[in-house]
Amino acid sequence: ETLSEGAFLDKPMSAYIGKKLASKLRIGTGKKIVATFQNAQGELTGASFKVTGLFQSASADFDESSVFIALPDFAELTGYGDDVQKIVFRADPGADLAALTARLRDSLARPDLDIRSWDLVQPDFAKVAAMNRSVMDIFLMIITLAVGFALANIMLMIVQERSREIAMLKAVGMRGSLASRFIMAETLLIYLIGGASGLALAWLGSEALSRFGIKALYLSSATVGSYFGYVALFGIITAWIAGRRVKMVRLPEGIAGR
Repeated sequence: ETLSEGAFLDKPMSAYIGKKLASKLRIGTGKKIVATFQNAQGELTGASFKVTGLFQSASADFDESSVFIALPDFAELTGYGDDVQKIVFRADPGADLAALTARLRDSLARPDLDIRSWDLVQPDFAKVAAMNRSVMDIFLMIITLAVGFALANIMLMIVQERSREIAMLKAVGMRGSLASRFIMAETLLIYLIGGASGLALAWLGSEALSRFGIKALYLSSATVGSYFGYVALFGIITAWIAGRRVKMVRLPEGIAGR
């Protein structure tokens, strides 16, 4: 899915590298790179590999720091031979990796096997991913806060514009608390419908961009939960403020339109 150019390790001594790394090194498919690593004796060894493919994932940091070579080539160069084995299990997005790893350990019951999740295999990349999630949560909170204040101002203006209508309802016997609940329910509905519509438009836009190889958005259950949590929180606060404003509408001023 991430292949951008060329092929994936289709020949011996070939390399599959990130497109951003290739741009940084000013190389492309057909060029050679030299890789060094530690062999079974603890000594440094290396070899040249021909770049046969470039990939572009959703993370620019991963693309800039990752190189893939064929397992047989690595085993031969390092002297590990058949001791080098790897089986990769691809989990669904949002899966509990700790629970999945524990299940694999219990099912296989092989103490000689090293079973690790991706965040333990690549701790640096896991830290970058966690930092990106934190930054996105902060941006999400700031954007939701800004929109929340804008909608709060709009709802207060609506209450002001409808003060005559509210005063007339009170004049014919409607309790102020009931009118306040109507406005609060209306405010909450506006927030929830607007939040769901925004999420749907974001998903549709992300799907459209993914057709061009741009993965702009990943909606995990935690992200959606945080988003609706912020929307519900600001919606409740705004609804309470609007409800208080309705209770402050007095009959003489309201009927007079003031």
